[in-house]
Amino acid sequence: MLSLVKQNKKIKLLLFSCVVLAVLNYTAGVFVYRTYIQKLSQASVGCQIFLVDGSFKGEVSIRSPKGLTIIPIDYQIYFYDKRGNTLQLIADSLDGQLHATFDTPVREKILSTQWHVEGYSNVKIKWLWLTMNLTMPIEVVVK
Repeated sequence: MLSLVKQNKKIKLLLFSCVVLAVLNYTAGVFVYRTYIQKLSQASVGCQIFLVDGSFKGEVSIRSPKGLTIIPIDYQIYFYDKRGNTLQLIADSLDGQLHATFDTPVREKILSTQWHVEGYSNVKIKWLWLTMNLTMPIEVVVK
């Protein structure tokens, strides 16, 4: 049987080791989280839309920072009137492609009312061991 002094030393060593491991785990988690958020904030989705001959022609493109894997799923672009009613929706699957083009006829309501446009893209993000499904806003520019 160990003496009481040796048992106390082992217990103190075990507790100290647990505290050190907890602090290291927390520090590593903060570093990984901050780096992940920094990379995620550098990712963006852009869309340019042109009104040509009664149709919307456009391109959706996803920009990803180095080291962050973005797998696009789909996109939706909404045209709203000033009351918030949806006038037109453009949506399609991206199926893992970082760029997509579309050509959609314009509804007559769009031509006769004032409207604004918003867009969203569903993506799957992978970095290190982290995987997340996320909805990213699309920066839409209408020309």
